[in-house]
Amino acid sequence: MAEIPKALIVDRARFSELICKMLDGKFLTDTAPDGVQAIKKLRLDTPAVAVIDQDIPGNGIKLAELVGMNPKYNGLHIILTSANHSPDTIIRAR
Repeated sequence: MAEIPKALIVDRARFSELICKMLDGKFLTDTAPDGVQAIKKLRLDTPAVAVIDQDIPGNGIKLAELVGMNPKYNGLHIILTSANHSPDTIIRAR
């Protein structure tokens, strides 16, 4: 039997719960409400994927940049989400 991959959801509680329900059965999920808590959880266990909202306290794009600079997280896939899809936001996220 294959091991179920882990996902870290970094968003407000309401949206984290929704994303966890969507991933139920496909991923073991954990949540963090902000960048500081996300870093603490990443240090304990590296998931296969992190779903990060841009508007979290501590800035989701900065969190993704910090994670991307650390070689320990080279295999971590990051999905950024945002309700603000302005051209500037899209450029910053890339």
